[in-house]
Amino acid sequence: MELQDVHKHWRTTYERIEKFISPHYFCDSNLLSRQTSNRAAALSIQHLKSQEFLGSWLDKKTLTTESLWEDIDLGFKFGPVWSIHWFRVQLPKADWLKEAFAASKQSGSINSEVHFQWNSDTEALIFSPTGRIIQGVTSLHDGTRETAELSPDDQNDLQSPFNESQLMLYLQCSVSELFGAGPSCVRPPDPKGRAICPNANSSILHLLMEIAKELKETDQGHRALYCGNSIVNLCLQCRYDDAIKLADEFFKASRGTTMEPAGTSKNRMLLHAMGHCHIDTAWLWDYAETRRKTARSWSSTLRLMRKHPKMTFVVSQAQQLDWLKTDYPNLFSEIVSLAKQDRFLPVGGCWVEMDTNLPCCESLLGQFHYGQKFFQRHFGRKCPEFWLPDTFGYSGQLPQLMRHAGMSWFLTQKLSWSLVNKFPHHSFVWRGIDGSEVLAHFPPGDSYNMQVLPSELAFSASNHRDKGRTQHAGFLYGHGDGGQGPGPDMLDRLERLSDCPGLPRLSHGTPRTLFTGLESDRANLHSWTGELYLELHNGTYTTHRSIKLGNFRCESALRVVEFLLALGVLDETATVESLDSLDTAWHLLLLNQFHDVLPGSSIGRVYADSARHYNQILSVCSRFRSMDEVSTPAASVSELALVNPTQWSMSLTLPEDHGRRLVSLPPLSVCRLDQLLLKEATPPEPTAKLLDSKVVVLENEHLKAEIDSFGRVVSLISKSIGAGRECLLAPVQLTYYHDMPLFWDAWDIMDYSWETRATVAEDATGKGRLIESCRIDSSHSCQTVYELTSYPTSSDATDSNLVSRIEHQVALLPERPHCLTFCTRVTPWRAAHTLLRVELPCNVRGVTRASAEIQAGRVDRPTRGNTSWDWAAHEHCSHRYLDLSEANFGLATIKQAIYGGSVRDGSVVNLSLLRSPRGPDAEADFNSEHCLRYALMPHQGLAGLTDSSSCRSLVATACQFGYQSDVELTRLRLTDRTAVPLTTSPLVTFEQPAPGSSQSVVLDWIKPVRSVDQSKWFLVRLYESVAVSYRIVACEFICQELVVD
Repeated sequence: MELQDVHKHWRTTYERIEKFISPHYFCDSNLLSRQTSNRAAALSIQHLKSQEFLGSWLDKKTLTTESLWEDIDLGFKFGPVWSIHWFRVQLPKADWLKEAFAASKQSGSINSEVHFQWNSDTEALIFSPTGRIIQGVTSLHDGTRETAELSPDDQNDLQSPFNESQLMLYLQCSVSELFGAGPSCVRPPDPKGRAICPNANSSILHLLMEIAKELKETDQGHRALYCGNSIVNLCLQCRYDDAIKLADEFFKASRGTTMEPAGTSKNRMLLHAMGHCHIDTAWLWDYAETRRKTARSWSSTLRLMRKHPKMTFVVSQAQQLDWLKTDYPNLFSEIVSLAKQDRFLPVGGCWVEMDTNLPCCESLLGQFHYGQKFFQRHFGRKCPEFWLPDTFGYSGQLPQLMRHAGMSWFLTQKLSWSLVNKFPHHSFVWRGIDGSEVLAHFPPGDSYNMQVLPSELAFSASNHRDKGRTQHAGFLYGHGDGGQGPGPDMLDRLERLSDCPGLPRLSHGTPRTLFTGLESDRANLHSWTGELYLELHNGTYTTHRSIKLGNFRCESALRVVEFLLALGVLDETATVESLDSLDTAWHLLLLNQFHDVLPGSSIGRVYADSARHYNQILSVCSRFRSMDEVSTPAASVSELALVNPTQWSMSLTLPEDHGRRLVSLPPLSVCRLDQLLLKEATPPEPTAKLLDSKVVVLENEHLKAEIDSFGRVVSLISKSIGAGRECLLAPVQLTYYHDMPLFWDAWDIMDYSWETRATVAEDATGKGRLIESCRIDSSHSCQTVYELTSYPTSSDATDSNLVSRIEHQVALLPERPHCLTFCTRVTPWRAAHTLLRVELPCNVRGVTRASAEIQAGRVDRPTRGNTSWDWAAHEHCSHRYLDLSEANFGLATIKQAIYGGSVRDGSVVNLSLLRSPRGPDAEADFNSEHCLRYALMPHQGLAGLTDSSSCRSLVATACQFGYQSDVELTRLRLTDRTAVPLTTSPLVTFEQPAPGSSQSVVLDWIKPVRSVDQSKWFLVRLYESVAVSYRIVACEFICQELVVD
């Protein structure tokens, strides 16, 4: 390669090249002004007047009825935001296009491509007149605009079937941008948004190679600089073919042996490049828009793969592929065909890329079950890798669940977002809480949207945390979220940079080639045990309380229904028919566990969808089980039944219309209410009295609590455990905090918010105010009423519309005599940028770790901020309990669908009850009523957890807490279709093994299983709950006769 003489001033040479290809500087005379040798404007643009056509294609009547279409000019405005619009574009005459396509076939010509350009600042999908999808186009977040390349094969397909002399394209446009329609990527959308239709034209476009610029101080870097300078000179002389040849010579020489010693290329890091287009199933757009995003993105990818036979592409989320199969079956068929060639690869094995903190264990297993089932059915194989690049932390139970789903490999990159500590590995063995192991990999480029730039390759090498242990790493490239995935420029750079001295090697790869390479180095890798905590987005455990409660209730309802179906309570016909409906209900539940939906970080339109889906799930649960949910209190007790799907006896207090009587349900039973009432329990009533000091005392045989006039629990004495021990170090009280993160409003609770602590009862700022002092109500509970004024959101900080009413109830309930139970009602919540917590200072000394329940197990977490890893994790997710235990005494906080919390200063438990971010959903929990239930339960401590009674008491109380609070979900009216007479006897008896074996085994779920021969099978899900190793000697299930003529 001959280089023209240049001065040795690096900066001027570099900036000369930069300006020559800039879209912003000297555009009238740089390469952009020269790259199109021929342009032709569209002959006409028409807009479909009606917005009713939301489907994937138009019917014949719409295509042919001219009165339905209106001619439009440039600058035409259309909206509102989220609306769908169709456009019809008449292309230049056929002779012009024939000449353009002929030129495109001339090998080596600069005029090598024909492009259709549509710039409307919307996302659009281009169709031929026959309805064939060509590809999607969108405006990217960096301001650049995509074009659609037309191939010679498209030529005949562009003719209108109704007028052969016309060449047409049709566009379906969504009035939104790549990241929604808000003023920034995490704000609510602007409902007044409109899009503008500027020029639409055909152009000849050549993309100049991007000059290698990363290796500034090396020979290779200077050669790239000089080569780029020479190319500028050639282009100024219109010697474009010579410029391409010069670039080809440079990269050909780079792949030779002249640039580095022989054999050293193989010693460089190998990046396994995979095309990627991460599409959030919902986020700043709703589910309907995602269905169109997948078609726009994957049609563009398929078109690119036809030109690049070595290109590979990975796609996760069975739900999105299922939508594509329904909406665009031709695209789906092409994907299946390429999957057989190991090029367009389904990965991940899950229904959606879900949140892994909040769903229950059965839901996580459902993600794997339905995802793997879909991939097996339609692609002939299951996924060996769990692919979850973007979610807000990873449960320590996942390795075990992955192994159950047949997966051995795991890929993500989200921990690179952590604010404080840098995770020490990029490739490692991840060990779950039970000891299960999987091989984990974080692509060292810390992104799944790489652009195949030299700087990204260099960063992947320098940032790699496992240098010397393995040479293999992943490299995911492409625009996500509707940005069409990989672009032709990325493929060009990938080819040219495949073996560039000074940079890692780059090769088209697959998940299997990546992990096979890592497996060969597995012995060199370190391990990590337990959860993978993300030091960011911890507010998602609390944001949008309504969707978290909806998810919890749907999980509970499905648990009850599957219990009934599995044990044959329904007649056989109903059971068979119900399984398909059950799948539908599970699909909807799993869909709404997507990692931006269940965490509460989507726009309001998404939660309107979720509310509708939850109602559908509950309707399915009510409809197909041969029993109807009680809708009125007038039903006779002989028509009612109650269900206990747990392995323990469960006490319930009936609603007001049945006298608030206490009944006891046997384990795993369905009981008629009239028969239960014959065995009505009559425990001693708790006492409640008001002392002269305005202190209310609640007392039963196990506990004695004192509540002051501000509603704070100032004392809790355990009478039956600890010989009268005081359980509290300080009052239990409601607190609030100013909650304004750095950027991610719905996502983050920042550590500095702790500095703004104030109590609702006694507040020096005047925002918290006692309205009604502690009083005793008719149920022998203590109730206090407060008001909380919002932090100012407008110029009028005293706006009465921003006042929240909080009713705080403390009780000793007959059904939970060992617990002090709390119910905090907010009617409504109107405190903007405010975090409401309850503070529970526990008198448990010397505790350095707290036990928190997660899915089907528990983890221990530090209670003090000794290290940066400790204090960075200032908010954690837990499920039904959070426990602090000494050797012989413990105090557990039990809760219903309250996930966010922390333990500070060794023993102060804080539960995060409500937040009120204003974006992306400005109405997240705002102006809504909420009821939050939690309880304190003393127990026998660490030693007691291995004991039968203590272990059963803690775990059983936690497991049953939600069911006792939502008894209406399992309260049924019997019908003539009921299969068996229901009694107070258990349908299944779960026999705990003999002494010396585990007393902490939980029967979590019983569900029906489809079988090939249609015989009745059911699955029983068991887990060990408190991390105590025992051998299970026996586990016996005794079933009664369930079939009655």
